[in-house]
Amino acid sequence: MRKGVSQTAIRAASAREAVGKHINVQWTDVQASALSGTFATRAEALQSCLNDVSVIKNGSPSLVFVFTDRTKHSSKPGDKAGSDSAPKSTPQVKASADAWAELFQQDGDYVTLILGRFFNVVKMDATQVEESQNKYISTEKAPMVILTRKSGLIDSVYDGRAKIKSGIIAKAMSDVLKKDGTVTGSGSVAGLNALMVQLEKVELALIYANENEGKIKSKNSHKERTSSRAKAGKESGSSQPETAAQKSIDGAEALVAAKTKEKNDILGKEYAMLKVLGLPDSKLPNEIPSDSSSQSDSTLKARK
Repeated sequence: MRKGVSQTAIRAASAREAVGKHINVQWTDVQASALSGTFATRAEALQSCLNDVSVIKNGSPSLVFVFTDRTKHSSKPGDKAGSDSAPKSTPQVKASADAWAELFQQDGDYVTLILGRFFNVVKMDATQVEESQNKYISTEKAPMVILTRKSGLIDSVYDGRAKIKSGIIAKAMSDVLKKDGTVTGSGSVAGLNALMVQLEKVELALIYANENEGKIKSKNSHKERTSSRAKAGKESGSSQPETAAQKSIDGAEALVAAKTKEKNDILGKEYAMLKVLGLPDSKLPNEIPSDSSSQSDSTLKARK
């Protein structure tokens, strides 16, 4: 465990990570490049920057997140000529990290992740591109969000951290889906978000339940030894402690089973809502409850 990070915080982060893995948005990593040629408008230049990214033209709308990891060396007074201090992150690096966290890691908000299922999510690294090479997409211009229609044509552009807010981007993503006719049903993305927040709470409860079960089983690990001796008649008065220990284990296992069933209930509801929204089969969750009607079985089976 990292120093200064509580176990409670780690559990909470693990629960949120589990939900994120379930939503399973696929990121595509690409490198920004220098811009060649002349263009009459900024829109034409930006479109040219995206035309070589093949995933943007695969029939789904795209969200292109432009970021930088550029660091700089700043000389200190008294340093020898040509010597540099330790590299420091530029303001654009911090802004890029903050914007990404705002969109995809914000506590209690899964909307952009949910909408990201309908999009190609492209992470475009502009770290190595100078503004002199590309005055539209470069390390100095990061962060930036570009939304395209399923045709690959740019729909809207959001420059800088101040404009990259989850509510703003989520609305713009929803608008693109409506324009493209991608969302065919009347389901509610807000309803899905509430469901994922609920799933996060259940995932957290499962973490605690599994930890508790492990502690109880560890504490009563001597049960099998005492049981075998008791059955052989070598130890008297052990039947009652054994029964109490078994009840404790049974209770812990029952809690895990109950929370697992609750999780499967949520996943079944989510699957149905995504189908109503019109999410393509290829992008539906990889796993669904084995009995999505009654949710009576906690076993998951892979979607075929």
